[in-house]
Amino acid sequence: MTAKRSVRNTSKAGYGLEKETAELYEGTRIGRAGNPDVVVLGADGGELVAIECEHSKRAKPPAWMLEKLTQAARLARGRRGGPIPSLLFRHKPGPGRATNAYVVRLAEDDAELVKRARQT
Repeated sequence: MTAKRSVRNTSKAGYGLEKETAELYEGTRIGRAGNPDVVVLGADGGELVAIECEHSKRAKPPAWMLEKLTQAARLARGRRGGPIPSLLFRHKPGPGRATNAYVVRLAEDDAELVKRARQT
């Protein structure tokens, strides 16, 4: 496979992911330079979520992260209100450096959370 064909296939896969994401979140695909790939509007018409899509066959989430997400889903199952399973991961690189916290969810669960937020 030539490099040109590889880039073309990767671009097509990325475009497909953007389309799937827009459908999943009931959002709009923008995807031009300087804009997010997908925008989801809130009940008030303002932008509620801006999503960047990344497609990769090589990179995958670490096993511990997948285990924690599975645990969160198991613990949320059957609870009143149908809570959305989430993993909060905090990275603290060391003294004097910024601490960052990240929330990780499966896309389907995150889309459900966004849909619930739009109804309020």
